[in-house]
Amino acid sequence: MNLLVDNLESIENNYNPTLKNKTEKKIKILIADDYKPLCETLRNILNGYGELEVIGLAHTDQEEIEKIEELKPNVVITDIKRNNQYTGLDIVKQYENKEDSPYFFVISSAADERKLNSNPKIIGFMSKPFLNYDKIVEEILKVYL
Repeated sequence: MNLLVDNLESIENNYNPTLKNKTEKKIKILIADDYKPLCETLRNILNGYGELEVIGLAHTDQEEIEKIEELKPNVVITDIKRNNQYTGLDIVKQYENKEDSPYFFVISSAADERKLNSNPKIIGFMSKPFLNYDKIVEEILKVYL
């Protein structure tokens, strides 16, 4: 995690999105991770893309569930492992059969991507620490283009 902490500010300051303006519709995103600096960095980077709008941050399970219900995001970027009651996958499972539920992009330092591929609500996965923010954006846009 220290590598991530050390690099967040420089990545955010130097990041130049290359996928701007591919769609007119704003895709509403909720970022859920207990690591606040990562949430802030993701918000700042993703809001740099014209088609994306980060509408909220959640740092606990309860916040994530409340904000999904209240804000109705199109996509939730969620961490799997947290110091909370539920994992990110527990929350995905709560929404996998709901018709109007969001899609999920999963981030984690300890997950097997093959296990995630079977859930149709999971549109992508990335291991932490990561530096390729375009992958997150590309997977989100694939669903909405």
